Amino acid sequence: MRIPLAALSIASILAGCATTMPNGPSKVMLPPPAKPLEVFTAEDKECRQYAEQAVSGQVGKFSLPAMTIGTSVGAIGGSRGSVSGGGIGVGTEVGGDSAEADIQRNYDAAYLQCMYAKGNQ
Repeated sequence: MRIPLAALSIASILAGCATTMPNGPSKVMLPPPAKPLEVFTAEDKECRQYAEQAVSGQVGKFSLPAMTIGTSVGAIGGSRGSVSGGGIGVGTEVGGDSAEADIQRNYDAAYLQCMYAKGNQ
């Protein structure tokens, strides 16, 4: 029983470490009243590409401070639980979620700056 549990813990840790590219901005931008929709749509596409480039170096990397804190918290929870080490993967996953939230914030900032510079609201 210990070997599958160890494999599960390792898989959870690795899954928690991976970060992914945001699907898009989490903020809404609107065109000014006189701007045609076609122009706004083209600007939106351009700014999404700009934001992707801005965070591309962050995607797939480890967020060491977040993972360290998450793993520590998970290890404490795992030591109190009935399954030894079960909390390690959960804690690391929380750290990975924090890294993804940071990437999303950075993506949103780049996207909003780009769209605002083009006169959108």
